[in-house]
Amino acid sequence: MASISKAEIENFRKNMTIFRRLAGWSVPEFAEMVDLSRQTISGIESKRNSMSCVQYIAFRSLFEREAMRQYQEGNKVLLKSMSVLLSDKKVDEEMAEQMQTVAAAKAGGATKKQLNALIEILIPATLHLITLAAFLDIVLNSDE
Repeated sequence: MASISKAEIENFRKNMTIFRRLAGWSVPEFAEMVDLSRQTISGIESKRNSMSCVQYIAFRSLFEREAMRQYQEGNKVLLKSMSVLLSDKKVDEEMAEQMQTVAAAKAGGATKKQLNALIEILIPATLHLITLAAFLDIVLNSDE
């Protein structure tokens, strides 16, 4: 089993607000799902609290499950965002800002069709196809 680096946990923590918003969860909803206080989740998202390895695994599992559920319903935004922002490839500040734009659009009530169109424009095609394929391979083969 591969170990989880502090950098991997920090990268996830740094992007967790984006993932939560794209999943359609408020801070109180997500806090209830993971049996933590709203203040703890807010603290993790704002860097006031650190994220443990156990929290990372639990949070990431929830987001991956939600990403696959949304993907099966035709909404690719969360899955693509996670695959890009959590990939081994360095994501520059511009890409991170673009993902925040998508998250804000979802929080503002954009439709699935609008979000998918926006992410298609923002994420270069070759990058999201490569990372999407890698992410799907990990998710689909995780039971083996």
